[in-house]
Amino acid sequence: MNRKKLKRRRRIIRNRIILFAVIAALILLIVVMAVRAISQSENDRQTQNAIRSQTEYQGNIRSVVNDNIPNFTDDEKTDKTYVRFGKTDSKGRCTKAEARISYETVTKAERAGDKRKDIIPSGWRSGSGLQKGQLISWPLTGETSEVGNRVAVTKALEEAKNSYEKKISDYLRDHAGNHVIVRVTADFQGSNQLASGIHMEAMSVEDEGKGISFNLYFHNVQPGKKIVYSTGAVTNEDQVKEKKKEYVVDSNTNKFHKEDCPEVSGSSAKTVTATRSELIKQGYSPCGECEP
Repeated sequence: MNRKKLKRRRRIIRNRIILFAVIAALILLIVVMAVRAISQSENDRQTQNAIRSQTEYQGNIRSVVNDNIPNFTDDEKTDKTYVRFGKTDSKGRCTKAEARISYETVTKAERAGDKRKDIIPSGWRSGSGLQKGQLISWPLTGETSEVGNRVAVTKALEEAKNSYEKKISDYLRDHAGNHVIVRVTADFQGSNQLASGIHMEAMSVEDEGKGISFNLYFHNVQPGKKIVYSTGAVTNEDQVKEKKKEYVVDSNTNKFHKEDCPEVSGSSAKTVTATRSELIKQGYSPCGECEP
């Protein structure tokens, strides 16, 4: 074999080795990203389950999470101002919104005004009374057209959440050089089209939470209304004629469940036939997992 052919062969082999190395690196990168995504999804699921265990609805639109202490990492307390929205999931539902807000962010939003586009969020129905809300409202971010920030909520939830967003806005106006980090996560249970609630955390950065610090869950409920979270249907409670059903009641936890609820266990559980209202009057509260 002459020298020219030998060089050519070596070059081909070298190029193939480089190509295989690049392909292997890409495959490894894809695997690492997939593992991280699965791990993050599992962490998010565990976090949501932990939050639900702390925030069972007891008649108050607002529940305190983690003793009202927000859970931000040092990496999230960056010195950069940003607004980020998670992608909608496979069912078209919003997921999460995060922002590090400054006085400039708030005043810029105020100057721009409310220019929200008419985007219909998951679970919203015409005539239902539900609001076309935002995970983080436009007066804090100036965002008006991001699909991943839209969520259908009750008027009661919107008013409660807005009151805390106003506290953030007022703080930034009084402390023009400071920043507030905010994270809002929609809580969709199972395949429901309507969120059961919204989890909101916020903390003022420069003073380490002395000005703003809260960790709250806002229940997506409306007094006097019966809401079907699987579809977003809303009716007046006095229009709903309750039928007796079979529920599982637990005398130890004083909760009642659907028959197939995974939370049911132990000898203290028994099946009864009753209406939901009857069980509540007897002192039982509905399970937060199966929402009977």
